[in-house]
Amino acid sequence: MSKKLTISALKIAPVFSLETDATASPYTTVKTSISGSYVEMVGAPPAGEWVVEARDSQGEIAFSTTVTQPTTAESGEVGTLDIPIEKKLRPNETFEVSAIFVPEESIADGLIFANPAPQPFETAPPTVAERLARPMPVWSIAFVAAAILGALTLLTVIIVKRARRNRGGVAGASASTATPVPTSTPAPGPTPVPAPALQLGQGLPPASPAPPAPSLPPTPARQAVTTGATPEWEINGLFADETAPHEVNANKTW
Repeated sequence: MSKKLTISALKIAPVFSLETDATASPYTTVKTSISGSYVEMVGAPPAGEWVVEARDSQGEIAFSTTVTQPTTAESGEVGTLDIPIEKKLRPNETFEVSAIFVPEESIADGLIFANPAPQPFETAPPTVAERLARPMPVWSIAFVAAAILGALTLLTVIIVKRARRNRGGVAGASASTATPVPTSTPAPGPTPVPAPALQLGQGLPPASPAPPAPSLPPTPARQAVTTGATPEWEINGLFADETAPHEVNANKTW
């Protein structure tokens, strides 16, 4: 008589979680574990591999790795495994992380399991050093240059206006505090003596006598000079013959 032996499949429950601890590791860690009736019966997780992926919002794979599942206990826990995402994901973005357990083909038919669902993961904002190290696009460089130029222009206009305003205030203050220059007063002249008023019934005062006419030297008289039979006349120092009173005898010797 033969006996029939029936072997039932054993259940496993693979799970994972995300841990971020900057003090322990600069990377995000995928922490996996396997539990279930197989682990309880055997005392260790089944042999296999973990495939860990991180996809961005566009569905593109940003990180992917495959790690072998050890069949011995680690860190005091049976079936646990730490898988770091050894890549700096883009900051301030949301990624979808998945961890899928693939058992070995020799035992795959004897296991019943379902892989965990993916989990969202949001990276931290960029630091100041990361922002400075990130290359700037051309349009942002042009925008920053235009902003700096505009700020410098505005600052120059403000400085010029203030300088002009201060210059006007100093000029006004100096004009208001300037010492007035005294104006020269002309010396008083002689007080005019008023003429005596003319009273009714009184005649005009006698006129002052006219000043004597200036004496002129006497005109030399016309004198006759007798030199012989014919008299000669002297006219202003010139001698003339009586027979020709209008002609000066210049050839005659005296």
